Formats: sequence, structure tokens, C-alpha cells
Amino acid sequence: MGLFALATFALVGGARPARAEGRTDPAALPLLTLMGVDVALTLTDVIRPIARQEPSRLYGAVELALTAPQVALYAAMLNSPRFAPPGDADARRTYFALMAWTGLLAIHGLATLVHPTRPPLDEGPSVMAPVASLDVAPTLMGAGRDRVSPGLALAGRF
Repeated sequence: MGLFALATFALVGGARPARAEGRTDPAALPLLTLMGVDVALTLTDVIRPIARQEPSRLYGAVELALTAPQVALYAAMLNSPRFAPPGDADARRTYFALMAWTGLLAIHGLATLVHPTRPPLDEGPSVMAPVASLDVAPTLMGAGRDRVSPGLALAGRF
């Protein structure tokens, strides 16, 4: 859950300087918050298999509950002339990509929910000790004077 909070904070914090300059649509802050949750879910879905951790059914239920409504939201925004006018191909591509991304997360959540957790693999004694320990977390990166943008931070033993 800490990854969810960190990703949401990073993306929402990145929207504040843009809003101060008067460039942010009022719908952007809630959408950035949703995207922060989606980034956290995506990172969790990528990192867990690398760490050989199986997600629980509860995680699948939470992932499905958070992303399934977003698929409907982005589909409605894609078909709305207010958010994606017929002549604005960039807005239409953006909402289609968001709809596809959250759709894949929803499918993963459903698969995690219905698929039983497998027992961990017993590989026997390890021949080599781990050389590096690495953590990845979303963060804010400087992008010039008075500008920030979302990025990734790496920490650990190298």
C-alpha cells in the first residue's frame, strides 16, 4: 500500500506547479490521482513476479475494483465531445490508451482473483548469494526551473 500512496503523491504533486501556471483542467487532478494508482498497480504487477511473490486474491479484488470503473470512465471520456472532440486525435489516442491500460489491469485483477495461489517453488539450496538488492519507487524529478515531472528512483545495494 505504501507504493500506492507514493505513486499517487508523486503524480498529484507534479500537477501542482502546472495548476499554479493556470494550465491544468479541473479534471486533471482526479485523473492524475487515478493514474498514480494505476502506476502503482502496474509496478506491483511487474515487481512481484521478479521477486517471486504471488499476489493474493485480496490484491486481485482490489485491483479489479479500482480499475474496472476506470475502463468505463475512460470509454465515456473517449466518446465525449467535451473530453475528446472528433477532430482532436491526440485526446482520443490518450483516452484510448488509458482505457486499454486500465483494461489490462482489470483483466489481471480478475485473473488474480479467480486463479488459486500456487505454493512457492522449492529450488533447493542456492549456489550463489544475491549480489544486489534493488528497490524501485516513483518520485518527482526536476525538469527545469520551477518544473517537476514524474520519474522513477532506484535505491539499494549495487
